[in-house]
Amino acid sequence: MEQNLPAAIFEAAKLYPDKPALLKKVNGRWMPLTFAELTEHIRRCAAGLERLGVRPGDRVGVLAWNGPAWVVADLGTMLIGGVVVPVHTSFSPELIRYVLDNSGVQVLVVSGRKLLERTLAIIDKLPFLRHVVLVDVAAPPSPPGVTMHAWEQLLQEPRLGQPVSLRRNDPASIVYTSGTTGLPKGVVLTHGNFLSNMAAALSAVPVYAEDILLSFLPLSHVLERTAGYYVPLSQGAEIAYAESPATLKENLVEVRPTILISVPRIFEKFNDAIWVSVSSGPRFRKSLLTWALRQRKNSRLWIFADRLVFSKIRSSLGGRLRLTICGGASLHVPLAKFFDRIGIRILEGYGLTETSPVISVNTIPERRFGSVGLPLPGVVVRIAADKEILVRGENICLGYWHDSDATAELIDVDGFLHTGDLGFVDADGFLYITGRRKEMQVTSYGKNIWPTVAENAINGDPLVSQTMVVAHGRPYVTALIVPVWDELQRVADERGWKMDRAQLIGYPGVRELFKQRIRAATTNLADHEQVRRFTLLPQEFLAERDELTPTLKLRRSVIERHHAVEIEAMYRQ
Repeated sequence: MEQNLPAAIFEAAKLYPDKPALLKKVNGRWMPLTFAELTEHIRRCAAGLERLGVRPGDRVGVLAWNGPAWVVADLGTMLIGGVVVPVHTSFSPELIRYVLDNSGVQVLVVSGRKLLERTLAIIDKLPFLRHVVLVDVAAPPSPPGVTMHAWEQLLQEPRLGQPVSLRRNDPASIVYTSGTTGLPKGVVLTHGNFLSNMAAALSAVPVYAEDILLSFLPLSHVLERTAGYYVPLSQGAEIAYAESPATLKENLVEVRPTILISVPRIFEKFNDAIWVSVSSGPRFRKSLLTWALRQRKNSRLWIFADRLVFSKIRSSLGGRLRLTICGGASLHVPLAKFFDRIGIRILEGYGLTETSPVISVNTIPERRFGSVGLPLPGVVVRIAADKEILVRGENICLGYWHDSDATAELIDVDGFLHTGDLGFVDADGFLYITGRRKEMQVTSYGKNIWPTVAENAINGDPLVSQTMVVAHGRPYVTALIVPVWDELQRVADERGWKMDRAQLIGYPGVRELFKQRIRAATTNLADHEQVRRFTLLPQEFLAERDELTPTLKLRRSVIERHHAVEIEAMYRQ
């Protein structure tokens, strides 16, 4: 494996110069960028950044939607020894300001009107920023102290200056955690961190030049960046960028990917859509799917069911998925088994921003439902006495940017990173996650509650879209629940409840329906873990309101603040 990330991609370009590397939909057509064209753009971007004064060690921010410009800015920055600072597109202006100021970004690449507006709202509070490069948006007048440039203008510089010698232990990126609590921390990741994780991941889950990926998770998140960008490009595979999460279903059918990198929330939405579709059609369709799911895998009847039912479901996801990789949060076991039954192989893995990110993953020959797989080669996993998962390997970050105290808490003197997650390893070496230490809630009666246990159970119901459990410092467990509104509306119509959302939320029949479904979903939980009261919400938790991380995990403190009135009401009833 090469000594730096640009070299790994350039090596693939030598083998596949005329092969499409990246695809972007423009005016209704998927437009390719070949490997040869990509490397030329990277070199020109590097030269343009060098002209703007970027030197080895300087930070370049990328606040942009997924697309070729993101890739070019990323590798172009690294080519001249710069350090890339991705900024999550879901961040509020204040969080954007914090990340750019804390890292000392001097040049910022921004795409689109929406992200430019967020930048302009805080640009006067960024003392280090000198240049903003704009992609797919016209440049406004330059504010004091900052010069605006068009992306095309940056790529006009034909030649680089003196080549920069990049080593494996040089910082490549400062990735700010999208954590569920507190301000983000800047994780310093080196070229060697990424390269070691790429090599280990490829040995566990091979990617081939013939593969095509559909990228829709934010490239600012390290899972999509390593597994969905560095790994496939280094192997000569092709990446198509979804237009938006809203067009994912349409883009899947158009691109017909062989690999999809995703998070549990997306599979939950796919599952909900499947059941809504069969439930809203003729009665026999739901009966047929239920019958098909009961057939023993690979039996004669299953093969018949596969041709008649499952193949049609797979075709709605493009029909060519060789595998899907799921990370970022825990995948509900019944959901994983459902997709496996219909012929969609989900390989669940586990990792952190601080580990570049993959620690473990299920593989095609070795899988265990409920586990997050086997540790990658070269990654050592140890379970501490208090059940915390500790990790050591070349994929471990240098630490947190300008925060030596937090770094000392993160990595101990033996080089083990303390994940904050609790778990165990079974007799065959498979890793299981049982909870996150910081997310444990303690009731006023001293009972420990792991919220994800109840949340995953409740989210498995076809009527439930999202759940957040509340218990800390409270006498009992309550929950905020977002229904799958299309399915609830269908059920309501069947029962003669002709109402809008606001009316359905408080209707006794609906509340009794959800009460029964929650009780059935949590029947195996201990008495102190049972949800005693709940509130139905008319709108989903959204990343745009800072209620979700970029990988769609709950930001509990934000949601509790936004729904303080509803939560307090559940404890006054």
